[in-house]
Amino acid sequence: IIAENGGVDHSTLRVLALDPEDEGQPPVHVLQSVRLDGHVDAPPQVSGVRMLVATDEGELYVFEISGTDAEKPLVRVAQSTASSQEKLAEGGGPEGLVRFPMLEGSRVWIADNQLTWYDVQPSQGRLQPRGVKNEESATTQPLLAIGQTVFHVRRDLGLPGVLVSAIAPERGEPLWETHLAAPLATEPMIDAASGQITAVSSIGAIFQVDAAGLEGDSASDQPVIALKPAEIRGPVTDVVRVKGKVLVMAFGRGTRQLPVFDPREGVRFRWLSLPDPLGGRLLTFGDRLFCPTEVGQAFMLDARLGKTEIEPFQPTFQFGQFLFFGFDIHGDVPFSDRPGYRRLPSRDGAERRARMVTARTTRRLRCPPA
Repeated sequence: IIAENGGVDHSTLRVLALDPEDEGQPPVHVLQSVRLDGHVDAPPQVSGVRMLVATDEGELYVFEISGTDAEKPLVRVAQSTASSQEKLAEGGGPEGLVRFPMLEGSRVWIADNQLTWYDVQPSQGRLQPRGVKNEESATTQPLLAIGQTVFHVRRDLGLPGVLVSAIAPERGEPLWETHLAAPLATEPMIDAASGQITAVSSIGAIFQVDAAGLEGDSASDQPVIALKPAEIRGPVTDVVRVKGKVLVMAFGRGTRQLPVFDPREGVRFRWLSLPDPLGGRLLTFGDRLFCPTEVGQAFMLDARLGKTEIEPFQPTFQFGQFLFFGFDIHGDVPFSDRPGYRRLPSRDGAERRARMVTARTTRRLRCPPA
């Protein structure tokens, strides 16, 4: 049986016989042709006498191979539209998305922008949906079934790396799930006093190794702690360390929640909430955290307690502008929103208020001051 994508919006299943009709005729000839809506991008799946075909238009076909009809051995027993098709049609879906089918007995699995499973109901001529998992994703390779467990490899949209899940359909929940091939979020950090190297991946996994114990072929693949998949708001873009080996991570501009890891509190994350979306990179002053926001306001926070150390600072800010923040050689915080830059000193006597001095440059700044 061969799937042929011969039309603009349709394909054809060709059932071929591998023995000649008459002596002297070609050994291969077409017994039956079945038209399908859409193109077939993944190989049809066979289980027993049944065959499953999925098309890029979301049409799912289940056939049975009949041994009694020699002229038309392929009989359609069920047809439905994938439950993901409506969502894909509205949003367009990831470019190049392939719909991977799998058939195990009377159960149909479809992996595209989600994982869906159905029961084949020949008496009603349709597929009955039974469950959905791993939505808002893009499947990267065919499904694999071992016993009663199905393995699903996918990319979560907006996140680096790939996720591998082991699904037990009767339970409806993953047996386990792991994230692979995610790069580091920033350069590794080295503690000069202890010789400890800390690296944080772009999905929030923290690795710590002793520099003295590293050898040429050594590897560390077990994080000290890692964010759960449901806690990841996006790729980790910033990681800063404050005094006491406390690590604070950020998911880029627009985030309101910052995961904080303090080794003294055990293997868990604490979450620091910002009053407004983050508007730039995180900066540190010793054990204090400097957080610029999208509305132009900047906060100096205690990274452990989340308390405001200095009253929020609000520069002059016009609609459509955004600020660059960085450090200068004096330990002050320079920021800019137009040609020149302004400097926010880190200390201002007992009042603990932010004050501002201004310096001018001749051209507009194109990157954060440093």
